[in-house]
Amino acid sequence: MAVSIASPSVSAAVSPRNKDCLAVLLPKHPQKTPAGLSSGVFFRLLFCFALPVFLAPPVAADCQVDGRREVVAVATVHDGDTLRLKDGRRVRVIGINAPETAARGRPAEALAAPATQFARRFVGREITLVYDRESQDRYGRTLAHVFSKEGRSLAAAVLQEGLAFPVAVPPNLAAADCFAGRADKARKSGKGVWSHRSWLASEVKSLSADVAGFQRVRGKVTKISGSRDIWLEMDGAVVLKIAAADRRYFADKQWLAWKGRTIEVQGWLVSRPDAARKGFKPLQLQVRTPYAVTVL
Repeated sequence: MAVSIASPSVSAAVSPRNKDCLAVLLPKHPQKTPAGLSSGVFFRLLFCFALPVFLAPPVAADCQVDGRREVVAVATVHDGDTLRLKDGRRVRVIGINAPETAARGRPAEALAAPATQFARRFVGREITLVYDRESQDRYGRTLAHVFSKEGRSLAAAVLQEGLAFPVAVPPNLAAADCFAGRADKARKSGKGVWSHRSWLASEVKSLSADVAGFQRVRGKVTKISGSRDIWLEMDGAVVLKIAAADRRYFADKQWLAWKGRTIEVQGWLVSRPDAARKGFKPLQLQVRTPYAVTVL
């Protein structure tokens, strides 16, 4: 366990064995401390501090979460964020949205193949599922954090390679900060989706009214309205919605600071032809958390 030297709770965290070790380093009568250490004291210190380092199990390094765990066998990898288990369940990996493979006459999205290949190599035949607050989506898929046999996070690894976008969907936000950090590094390095021409952010002014699906869009917030649901109109065909139930994820009504600013948003665009006929914006994108928004 790593403990800050400045932590007031250090003494409470010291084990009985380490207290014995500290007694060697911190004798009751400091003025009588010898200039050197005897061989017996040296080996005692070695046993107390060095040996546990070598014997300790490997520490899982990335985006770990607490929750119910289940070891399962993998049947197939559908794409970078979706797996099929041997027991028949379909798993949607929490925290990411990877390019989709071809299906039902729809062509594959850009970088779908490398994202799928990466995920396939990463997971192998056996994985550990760690459940967050919600374990099933509206399509009946299992929602879980996915870890390799070595304890590495699939979502973190895919984000680090720039082969997926981070998506923070409440209430499954246990690793959202960590995922955002991995994605930010990939973005700054221009990896994968962050530099591929098919995934560049579209200016809202240039969007047609029938575009739909996962998109990155950029534009200026021109108007904010609503007392329960919050509506942020952009300088084009898009209106952003923050549902009343999601307002708690935004500190101090932070959306108010976006008015007049140019922002980049990622999420699922929905075409609203009926709304357009009534004089409203024809495209809507629901913003569930601030992780979806970058103020430029």
